[in-house]
Amino acid sequence: GDARAMAAEIATLREQLALSEAETRDARRIAEMVQNILCAGQWRHVRGSRRVTWSEQTYAIHGVTREAHASDANISEHLYHPDDFRRMEQAVRDAYVQGIEFDLKVRLTRGNDGAARIVMFTGEVERDGEGVVQAIFGVVHDITEAESERLEVEAERTQYRLLADSTTDLVMKSDFEGVLQYISPSVRRYGFEPSDLIGTVGAELVHPDDRAHVRALVAELFSGAPVDPTRDRTYRVRDAQGGYFWVEGNPAIIRNQDGKPEAMISQLRDVTERHMASKALAESEMRYRLLTNNATDVIACYGLDGVFTFVSPAVTTTLGYTPQELVGLPASAFIHPDDIKDSNRHVREHLLAGPDAPPAQFTYRANRKDGTMLWMEAHPKATYHSVTGEFIEFQDVVRDVTARVAMEAELRAARDEAQSATAVKTDFMANMSHEIRTPLTAILGFTSLLASRPELETETKGLVARVSGAGQALLSIVNDVLDFSKLEAGQVEIKPRPTCPQSALDEALMMFQPQADTKGLKLEFDVDGLPAGLGLDPDRLRQVLLNLIGNAVKFTEQGSVRLSARYAPETARFDVEIADSGVGIAPAQQKKLFMRFSQVDASSTRKHGGTGLGLAISKGLVEAMGGEIGVRSNPRGGSTFFFHITAPLADLPEARDEAGLDQAFDLEDLRVLVVDDNPTNRELARVLMERLGVEVSEAEDGAAALEIAAAYPFDVILLDLHMPGLSGAETLAAIRRISGPNQDAPVLAFTADGDLSRLEPDHGFDGVVRKPMALMELISALRTATRWDAGGETEELSNVVG
Repeated sequence: GDARAMAAEIATLREQLALSEAETRDARRIAEMVQNILCAGQWRHVRGSRRVTWSEQTYAIHGVTREAHASDANISEHLYHPDDFRRMEQAVRDAYVQGIEFDLKVRLTRGNDGAARIVMFTGEVERDGEGVVQAIFGVVHDITEAESERLEVEAERTQYRLLADSTTDLVMKSDFEGVLQYISPSVRRYGFEPSDLIGTVGAELVHPDDRAHVRALVAELFSGAPVDPTRDRTYRVRDAQGGYFWVEGNPAIIRNQDGKPEAMISQLRDVTERHMASKALAESEMRYRLLTNNATDVIACYGLDGVFTFVSPAVTTTLGYTPQELVGLPASAFIHPDDIKDSNRHVREHLLAGPDAPPAQFTYRANRKDGTMLWMEAHPKATYHSVTGEFIEFQDVVRDVTARVAMEAELRAARDEAQSATAVKTDFMANMSHEIRTPLTAILGFTSLLASRPELETETKGLVARVSGAGQALLSIVNDVLDFSKLEAGQVEIKPRPTCPQSALDEALMMFQPQADTKGLKLEFDVDGLPAGLGLDPDRLRQVLLNLIGNAVKFTEQGSVRLSARYAPETARFDVEIADSGVGIAPAQQKKLFMRFSQVDASSTRKHGGTGLGLAISKGLVEAMGGEIGVRSNPRGGSTFFFHITAPLADLPEARDEAGLDQAFDLEDLRVLVVDDNPTNRELARVLMERLGVEVSEAEDGAAALEIAAAYPFDVILLDLHMPGLSGAETLAAIRRISGPNQDAPVLAFTADGDLSRLEPDHGFDGVVRKPMALMELISALRTATRWDAGGETEELSNVVG
């Protein structure tokens, strides 16, 4: 109805207008507007009028009624956005004044529901015969949906353009002829500007060897067939410097209204690194395949179930099977049944250790295809996915170690035989030492007693002194042999305790003063800032010093022997040097110095004596104390022997007063049982101790000792270790086991060994009295064993008295 009313109204206007040229033009415009009546609203304003005439469709677009519009002359101001309403007012003024027609896109808030809409507000002018604008009319289109679609399209295009401009991939568009119509700015990475390539043929940038491949791809795309995603679309493209890089294409076809391809858009991704990595991987795989196929070791892969997924050809030579025969079988198929459990345990422990665990290593017996057995050594390594960390497989390298296992068995047998021989030798040396020390005990003990008699004539005293000197020399030889035997057997025990290093050095040097005076040698002592106390074994230190100083004095005819020492607190290193002015040692001869049974000049054995073990023993002792020993020498004269050991700082115990020293000799009424199968040793011990007021009883063997110990209490029992029948250790065990007056009595080992290292750790002896006996050592041992209230002081007393 509104459309028909408006058509009638237009017809009336046509009749009123003159058919001038202007009127004809206005009528044509009105006719065009009539075509949009059904979808648009109309409006009209006459110069001087306060009202704007709207059609029914215009009311509907604005969401107001005719009555509301009639009652409110300013309704448009309330409906339109303020900025847009001002633009509309200005457009109307310009139309009246300048005759400017307008098309405005404005924002509208619909009156009935408050919905925001976008409308196109157009205006045309009507002129009178003189060309003066008398009215303005036009149409109103609601373009909200169309505008929304347009904005979405523009946003999408903007987004695509932004993506194309910002992506590192190359995005290009080319026509049917391959001419580039667009290329993204990322092409600058390769030295080009986009404007350099627009209008050029893209195929000219493709590597000559790849152009046929690319032409085939393009022809396939423009043929209308679907894009095949499985096709290889990698090829090389030239950069601005003439080099080439690898790309992978991802094409899409643009079709016209008829559905025919007219252009192509392609996204090219730089895959140079991937291609090079793939090439390197292929080369590596080929190389490792070559190594695997030619390796003499068997390379195998298997899963958690132990089933082989790969076995290298070397298995044919090793086990007699072909790889095809073993793939799909478990490894246990050819492992000896007795070794399967242990092999599985090694593999399981390796798996539980995690991805960073080194390959496991274990051996097992394997059965060849021909039934023979051989030993194999496996090195399985679990492999894991680099991203997910999931287990993949075991990769194992297995080699035939049958010959090695046989050799190891032979070496073990030889080692056991050597250890057995060493034990036999050690026992022999200990027994020989015991047998030699037994008569030496009598010789040295009785010559000492004889020499102490005041009625002896001077000549007789000289003869006794010679016998004693010969006995001491023989004892020194026996001690060297026994010490070296213990070093070889690893039985030397190092017992560090707080020691004054300066006193230990000075005492060792002064022991050689008589020999030095006889030769006219000067003994020099040079120490610099030694601490008061160090934790070291003074006995072993003294033994090394006596060897080195004794050699220096022995082989120096004139000049001096200098003992010097330094200490480094930051490293706890104790350095000692013994320098002499004697004969020099050639470099070739220096290599023999620390070898057993070796002397630089064999003739010196006849001139100076000795076993040739002193330096070898010193080397073993220094190394046992965690140090090193060496020599510097000039063949023209002068040698310096040096060694260092690790010795931490230590606090010395308080010095014992004179009263304590006097008490050390108070052994009056002490009851001692001496048990020894050698009557001479028993007699000597009795004579020495009775002179000190000790009450001595004797027993010739273990059985007699048990009988006497069961009947009478003793303060100390002196028990020989080596006796026929019951040994000393067995006798002691019986004393401790049988309830009696001496079950808890102190028992001292009476032995030529000097220590108890050859016995079991829980031997039960309370101390040692060495053979040959030294009076002060005997006194110290007895006092230590009977000072029940002294506690930790017993060791100090031993040091003072000894």
